Amino acid sequence: MIPLVASGFRSRGAGHHVTVVAALGPAEDDFARALDRCRAKRNEALYDSINVATEKDVLRLIEATKQFEARVLAWLAEHHPDLLPEP
Repeated sequence: MIPLVASGFRSRGAGHHVTVVAALGPAEDDFARALDRCRAKRNEALYDSINVATEKDVLRLIEATKQFEARVLAWLAEHHPDLLPEP
């Protein structure tokens, strides 16, 4: 969402999370799929059953999120360096 907001856009309404992920473009398709798998597991855990997510699932999500964060920070450094967090 940071790249969208930094570029002056805002996503709202039903399905806004889908819009945000789609706006990341094809370079982030793998991350988008990982997020969607996690969303589906969360929904299943909330409404259908328990013990849906494994420790391996959680570790994969943490790693994917760290990698995505690094790409977002690199994008900010290139396009909006004034928005980078202070070291």
